[in-house]
Parts: sequence; structure tokens; C-alpha cells
Amino acid sequence: MPSPLRPSPAPRTRTVLVVEDAEDTRELFAVTLEDAGYRVLCAESVREALALLRACGAIDAVIADYSLTDGTGAELLHQAANEGYLDLSSTPAVICTAYRYVELPPHVAIVHKPIGPAELVREIDGRVRR
Repeated sequence: MPSPLRPSPAPRTRTVLVVEDAEDTRELFAVTLEDAGYRVLCAESVREALALLRACGAIDAVIADYSLTDGTGAELLHQAANEGYLDLSSTPAVICTAYRYVELPPHVAIVHKPIGPAELVREIDGRVRR
């Protein structure tokens, strides 16, 4: 129980990595998640996302496009897990795609494009704030 003389610490802002090569979609996702209270890191490629993960360390969730200019979101998640930057059994990861069927790593969810702002927030909230 918190002491009545000391305020409770503020909850830590959750960080979401958005990986999307379409600039308009990436910006929409970032603004939507920031408005919902998340700290957002953005990347437009597998290479850039891996560099961000290597530099910043822990994140709370990833939402990645399936088809990126230099690979797939699934390849990104595999590589990040292999390098120890993501534990897919505990860090929520979502692949966002217009493809009907894609092969996903274990523990990774899929949402289909188009996805609206409210649906995006519900998807991330449901996975991060459990």
C-alpha cells in the first residue's frame, strides 16, 4: 500500500515500435498511438527497426507491416528475437498486412489493412496493458 505521505510513482509510458514503409500510414499509426498515450518509435525498414532496437533496448510492443522494402515484418521479428532484443512470448508483436495469409513467428498476432485508428488502439491496448 502506498504511503499517504509519498505520492505513488507515475506509471511508465509504454513504448511501441511502428515499422511501416508507407510514410502516410506510419505517420497515422504514430499520431494515433501518441494520442492514446504511447511513446512511439518509427522505422521504415527492417534495417532501421533493428538499429532502433539495438540502440534503445526494451520496448513494450511492435506493430510492423508485413511487406517492407528490405524484407518482411516477420523477418524483422525473427532477427530481433535471435539477437535478444525481443522476447516474442512476452513482448506483444503485431503484423499489419493486406495479405490474407502470411506465415508468422510464434506468439505474433495479425491484423488486416485497412485498420482504423480506434481499432489500432484497441489492438495495442489489448496486448500491452494486460
